Amino acid sequence: MDTFFDIKAIPNPEIIQVDIVAALMQKLHLILPEFDGRIAIDFPAYGQGGTLGGIIRLLGKRQDIEELHLQVSGLNLFNDYALIEDVNDIPVNVKKFVRNKRYHTGGGNSRLKRLEKRHKQRGTWTPELAKASQEHYDKNIRMPHLNLKSLSTKQTFKLFILSSNADENIKGFFNSYGLSIDNATIPNF
Repeated sequence: MDTFFDIKAIPNPEIIQVDIVAALMQKLHLILPEFDGRIAIDFPAYGQGGTLGGIIRLLGKRQDIEELHLQVSGLNLFNDYALIEDVNDIPVNVKKFVRNKRYHTGGGNSRLKRLEKRHKQRGTWTPELAKASQEHYDKNIRMPHLNLKSLSTKQTFKLFILSSNADENIKGFFNSYGLSIDNATIPNF
């Protein structure tokens, strides 16, 4: 990992920043699998206002990053709602590292499905109860996240992202959201 570029959400009076970042991430999710886990994502403003912030940083080897930069630069979504910065070298003297991972909510969906099944058997399951139950399982998690839509099931879901400091650089691979899948870290600068 030696190269990066930033994508900065452009402030828009009609669309809140978190929704712009979510739309950009939704599109990146379609592109990143082409790179077989070699592209990582960071959020330099992670935690700002309880969100991921308005900057998406993509990191990897120069050839991959330049190819990704070219692809992203050709998409209207990115040109209309973001500033795509130039490709740069990662500073060589980085001493801090960070691990960005998907945070799973501890089985909330399976508990919710069991609750739904019990209520359906009794004939007491309603749309109002479904909404209230979903809110109950989601409300206790206070962590930056994205509201995304599954392309296969068309359901919306929250992608919680846990960012933690690491003492050393650990090489590894990243998922289709650019998040660590095997404790891989990225330079924090």
